[in-house]
Amino acid sequence: MSDPMAWLLVLGALVTLAIAWGALRAALRVGGEAAAAQTATGLDHAYQAWARIGPLRAVVAQDWDGAQPRLALWLFGWQAIDRELGHQERRPKAERADQPKPRLLTGRVEVDWLELSLFALERRYLVAVDRARGFVRYGLGDPARTGEVSGIICALAGVLPAGVQLTHEAVFDRDVLEAEGSAALRLFPLPMVSWLLWFLVTRVKFHARPRQLRTAERE
Repeated sequence: MSDPMAWLLVLGALVTLAIAWGALRAALRVGGEAAAAQTATGLDHAYQAWARIGPLRAVVAQDWDGAQPRLALWLFGWQAIDRELGHQERRPKAERADQPKPRLLTGRVEVDWLELSLFALERRYLVAVDRARGFVRYGLGDPARTGEVSGIICALAGVLPAGVQLTHEAVFDRDVLEAEGSAALRLFPLPMVSWLLWFLVTRVKFHARPRQLRTAERE
């Protein structure tokens, strides 16, 4: 096979396969840390959540001082975005009375939720827990009630999957609520989206009718 075009085709096919394989194995890593404590003014909290896929990394964090959370975005180690996430009110769009409204489709969707749950459980390998740690210190002021809560937490900690740890400390002489935790997960977004689209196309039934037709039937 001495034709240069044939070699280019083979090389292009190999590069395409390598890119497709890399995309299928590309993992979206998400994680974060959070802490909360009961104070005289209420429940104070702080958190930091991050997500990373390839050269892209995003972080959303809020400090204890109650300030607005901030979003930071890095691309190849260069910080592209650093801004405060404030609440912005959306202004309603003015609608003209003589402007015709678009025809919307209405109908019903048939989904077998049990089948969807089993479908998701069969593909739980697409979500991997790297680590998950939690700690809670609590006290209800009543030793009996605190003991009941302690028993529930002990039972819950005993059935958690491998890699997930929950520790706790009970305080029997006063009201206390403090908690902190951290976690890191790996998700495989391309296979997850592909399987979900396949389920929507093959298992979900959508019966749609134009809204104008439904209005005419009611009249």
